[in-house]
Amino acid sequence: TNLMAISTILVTPIVGIASFVVLTFLSKYLDILILRKFCGVISKYSYAIFLSHHFLFTKILPHFNGIILKPSETYMLFGICCVIIGVVSRILLVVNDKVCIFCKKEIFSK
Repeated sequence: TNLMAISTILVTPIVGIASFVVLTFLSKYLDILILRKFCGVISKYSYAIFLSHHFLFTKILPHFNGIILKPSETYMLFGICCVIIGVVSRILLVVNDKVCIFCKKEIFSK
Protein backbone atom coordinates (compact mmCIF):
# COMPACT_ATOMS: atom_id res chain seq x y z
CA THR A 1 0.00 0.00 0.00
CA ASN A 2 1.28 3.42 -0.90
CA LEU A 3 1.38 5.61 2.21
CA MET A 4 0.54 8.66 0.11
CA ALA A 5 -2.70 6.99 -0.95
CA ILE A 6 -3.87 7.00 2.67
CA SER A 7 -5.56 10.23 3.65
CA THR A 8 -3.58 12.54 5.94
CA ILE A 9 -6.68 12.62 8.11
CA LEU A 10 -5.88 8.99 8.97
CA VAL A 11 -2.08 9.10 8.81
CA THR A 12 -1.64 11.88 11.37
CA PRO A 13 -3.44 10.19 14.28
CA ILE A 14 -1.98 6.78 13.40
CA VAL A 15 1.58 8.15 13.43
CA GLY A 16 0.84 10.09 16.63
CA ILE A 17 -0.54 7.05 18.44
CA ALA A 18 2.27 4.80 17.19
CA SER A 19 4.87 7.36 18.27
CA PHE A 20 3.31 7.58 21.73
CA VAL A 21 3.34 3.80 22.13
CA VAL A 22 6.95 3.47 20.92
CA LEU A 23 8.18 6.36 23.08
CA THR A 24 6.34 4.99 26.11
CA PHE A 25 8.08 1.64 25.61
CA LEU A 26 11.49 3.23 24.99
CA SER A 27 11.25 5.57 27.99
CA LYS A 28 12.09 2.69 30.32
CA TYR A 29 15.41 2.22 28.54
CA LEU A 30 16.27 5.86 27.95
CA ASP A 31 16.39 7.11 31.55
CA ILE A 32 19.31 9.48 30.92
CA LEU A 33 19.68 12.74 32.86
CA ILE A 34 20.08 15.00 29.80
CA LEU A 35 17.08 13.38 28.14
CA ARG A 36 15.05 13.74 31.34
CA LYS A 37 15.92 17.46 31.48
CA PHE A 38 14.97 17.90 27.81
CA CYS A 39 11.63 16.18 28.43
CA GLY A 40 11.10 18.41 31.48
CA VAL A 41 11.54 21.53 29.37
CA ILE A 42 9.30 20.21 26.61
CA SER A 43 6.60 19.27 29.12
CA LYS A 44 6.81 22.73 30.72
CA TYR A 45 6.08 24.31 27.35
CA SER A 46 3.79 21.59 25.97
CA TYR A 47 0.50 23.43 26.47
CA ALA A 48 1.86 26.68 25.04
CA ILE A 49 3.26 24.70 22.11
CA PHE A 50 -0.10 23.00 21.64
CA LEU A 51 -1.92 26.34 21.61
CA SER A 52 0.51 28.20 19.39
CA HIS A 53 1.23 25.53 16.78
CA HIS A 54 -2.37 25.30 15.61
CA PHE A 55 -2.59 29.06 15.22
CA LEU A 56 0.82 29.47 13.59
CA PHE A 57 0.35 26.62 11.13
CA THR A 58 -2.88 28.24 9.92
CA LYS A 59 -0.90 31.46 9.29
CA ILE A 60 2.30 29.99 7.81
CA LEU A 61 1.27 26.99 5.74
CA PRO A 62 -1.24 28.68 3.39
CA HIS A 63 1.74 30.52 1.85
CA PHE A 64 2.92 27.13 0.55
CA ASN A 65 -0.36 25.85 -0.93
CA GLY A 66 0.16 24.46 -4.41
CA ILE A 67 3.93 24.47 -4.08
CA ILE A 68 5.74 21.15 -4.37
CA LEU A 69 8.62 21.16 -1.92
CA LYS A 70 11.67 18.92 -2.03
CA PRO A 71 12.14 16.77 1.07
CA SER A 72 15.00 19.04 2.21
CA GLU A 73 12.74 22.09 1.82
CA THR A 74 9.99 20.33 3.78
CA TYR A 75 12.42 19.60 6.62
CA MET A 76 13.64 23.19 6.53
CA LEU A 77 10.08 24.51 6.66
CA PHE A 78 9.32 22.17 9.56
CA GLY A 79 12.45 23.37 11.38
CA ILE A 80 11.56 27.03 10.84
CA CYS A 81 8.02 26.37 12.07
CA CYS A 82 9.43 24.64 15.17
CA VAL A 83 11.69 27.62 15.93
CA ILE A 84 8.82 30.10 15.50
CA ILE A 85 6.53 27.93 17.63
CA GLY A 86 9.24 27.69 20.29
CA VAL A 87 9.71 31.46 20.45
CA VAL A 88 5.98 32.17 20.50
CA SER A 89 5.43 29.49 23.15
CA ARG A 90 8.15 31.00 25.35
CA ILE A 91 6.57 34.46 25.01
CA LEU A 92 3.13 32.99 25.75
CA LEU A 93 4.43 31.28 28.89
CA VAL A 94 6.18 34.46 30.14
CA VAL A 95 3.06 36.57 29.54
CA ASN A 96 0.92 33.94 31.27
CA ASP A 97 3.23 33.91 34.30
CA LYS A 98 3.13 37.71 34.53
CA VAL A 99 -0.67 37.78 34.28
CA CYS A 100 -0.93 35.11 37.00
CA ILE A 101 1.43 37.05 39.30
CA PHE A 102 -0.55 40.25 38.68
CA CYS A 103 -3.84 38.50 39.41
CA LYS A 104 -2.51 36.98 42.63
CA LYS A 105 -1.22 40.37 43.83
CA GLU A 106 -3.92 42.74 42.67
CA ILE A 107 -7.09 40.71 42.50
CA PHE A 108 -6.93 37.70 44.77
CA SER A 109 -4.91 39.16 47.65
CA LYS A 110 -7.62 41.71 48.51
